[in-house]
Amino acid sequence: MNWTRREGLFSGAALTAGSLIPGRVLGANEKLNCGIIGAGGMGRMCVGACGNQNIVAFADVDSVRAAPSYEKHPTVPVYTDFRKMLDKHYKELDVVLVSTPDHTHFAATLAAMERGLHVFTQKPLTHDIWQARTLQKAAHKYAVKNIMGNQGRCFDGIRQIKEWIDAGLLGDVVEVEAWTVRPYPGWGTPTGPFPRPQQPVPETLDWDNWQGPVPHRDYNECYLPNKWRAWWDYGNSAMGDIGCHLLDSVYWACDLTGPVSVKAEAKVFHDQVTGPKGIVQFNYPARGKHVPLTVKWYEGGLKPERPEDFDYGLELPNEGILIKGTKRTIYHPGIRAENPVILMSRKDWYSFRKTELPEPTIPRLKSKSPVTELFNAIKGGPKVGSDFDYAVPLTELCCLGGIARRTGKQCDWDPESMTFRDASLNRYVKQPVRRGWDAGVDLWT
Repeated sequence: MNWTRREGLFSGAALTAGSLIPGRVLGANEKLNCGIIGAGGMGRMCVGACGNQNIVAFADVDSVRAAPSYEKHPTVPVYTDFRKMLDKHYKELDVVLVSTPDHTHFAATLAAMERGLHVFTQKPLTHDIWQARTLQKAAHKYAVKNIMGNQGRCFDGIRQIKEWIDAGLLGDVVEVEAWTVRPYPGWGTPTGPFPRPQQPVPETLDWDNWQGPVPHRDYNECYLPNKWRAWWDYGNSAMGDIGCHLLDSVYWACDLTGPVSVKAEAKVFHDQVTGPKGIVQFNYPARGKHVPLTVKWYEGGLKPERPEDFDYGLELPNEGILIKGTKRTIYHPGIRAENPVILMSRKDWYSFRKTELPEPTIPRLKSKSPVTELFNAIKGGPKVGSDFDYAVPLTELCCLGGIARRTGKQCDWDPESMTFRDASLNRYVKQPVRRGWDAGVDLWT
């Protein structure tokens, strides 16, 4: 193996254009050398997905949360600062898997790509719109394989939905309603004084590196382990948590690139913490063969009205989506499109049975893991479905929903200029970062 392929490429500064040397070419049965950034929580899924590969190094700020992963791989070196891990091991690595909280996705992902490494990053891809667009630029500049971890993009159900819509079974899709019970009690709706009083930092936590690029805040137990999603500095409400899953099918099938406007409905809006519940409406213009479309997002247990032809229980489940056309409606329960069905009246069903569903036209995947999908692509297999070109507009959609939820303002968005008609909202496009964490600016010059 040519372990010298990245000699001289990186020494603590960003790579210059044209300096990237492609990584080694692997056969289908060769093992990849993996770096894990974030070994607890969702990171354990990534560790499990590396079972047939080589794990070279771990980076995690919380030794308690990461302990199960460390115990399974006791000889693998451990770091609390992912930058030190990458500096030490980038010549050995092929791919990096990022499972940190949302606010550090960008920094870790960009650092891996700058070193010529393929990368997997959990959803949502980034914490703000500028970060997402910058990672897209970086992916093209450094020519590395990349994927965002929205598992449902690997499932058969999402392919069925796209095939049904493409075949015209719904007519024109005019409205989508998606709902979630999240944020879960205990981490989604913090109460009490702000900012929170300082508490002693646990010895098992590197608090400074946990905050990463976000302006410093004193430690308080109200942020960890999952409660960070409730604070705008670190998360993007329930839409940031689950929007890339729940809206993935309609985003793909209906070409949802950039909405004209976004508006949130709630009783109270908070600029410091996420609100307890609310509704967000996205308005899309006509797009190619698609007519104008309204997407409504319900969170915090709010739900749309139960359809008349709904024969799957007395109530809608805690999470799901309705894709409404001028002829029929698609429904799937849960956050991912695993079991979609077409809702229709008995009269419509009688006539529909005389027609044939479209033949499958989109290849099905044997593995339903985006990590495995990326590994296969690195080894010369098919292109992944949720690469950054796909994931960036989807993440942007969720970021726009978060801005609407945060401010309560009408968000008229111009995706070309990356600006809002209301200039006061532009500060949310690229949020401030701490000194020393301002990477990626050079990609815009």
